[in-house]
Amino acid sequence: MGQAQLARWSPTSGIVFVVLYVIAGVIFMDAPAPSAPDDEILSYYTDSGNQRSFAIAFLLTTVAAPFFLWFLGSLTGRLRQAEGEPGWLSRIALVSGGAFVAVAFVGAAIQQFVPDAVENDPDQFTLDPDIARLLTNAAYTLNPELAVPLSAPLVLAASLVFLRTGLLPRLVGWFGVGVTFVSFVGFLVGPTFLLLWILVVAVYLLRRAPSESASS
Repeated sequence: MGQAQLARWSPTSGIVFVVLYVIAGVIFMDAPAPSAPDDEILSYYTDSGNQRSFAIAFLLTTVAAPFFLWFLGSLTGRLRQAEGEPGWLSRIALVSGGAFVAVAFVGAAIQQFVPDAVENDPDQFTLDPDIARLLTNAAYTLNPELAVPLSAPLVLAASLVFLRTGLLPRLVGWFGVGVTFVSFVGFLVGPTFLLLWILVVAVYLLRRAPSESASS
């Protein structure tokens, strides 16, 4: 595959990231809430099927992270091409996207701590329900409460380039401006709109080759 073809199809990585991230998130959300009774928490994490599910979710997250970085590189390359010098918006997008995926990945890793310890050291590790509660809250604090807001500069910087240069339709740019503010809303709202934005941007970038984007 030549460089032009690689650049043409690289936005597909954003779609793959969203699919893997959503599947992993659904699995992680199956864990008991911190308010659940002690018996329910202990029963859940000592179940071998749940331990395998968490291992799969963490593996999916591990695979999703490089796909997001590839998408980020593809997107910021297009932004820089359209923006020109000094390219400060594309730099903001790159740093913001890197911070988002790093914090999100740490949050996913924390989710895996408890089932991993119970499965690998059943004779030496005695699960305290409060430990599970603490780590569940820590994972939620990192992702989505911290990771998603960290993506706001990425979304805003890209959207400003879309609006200024016509790299993507203005409607996509204004949608991104809205997503920027929604990113600070916790629970499912912020992550849902962020993932939707990634999908929309990836699809439009696929429909418009790099050379076409540069000439807009």
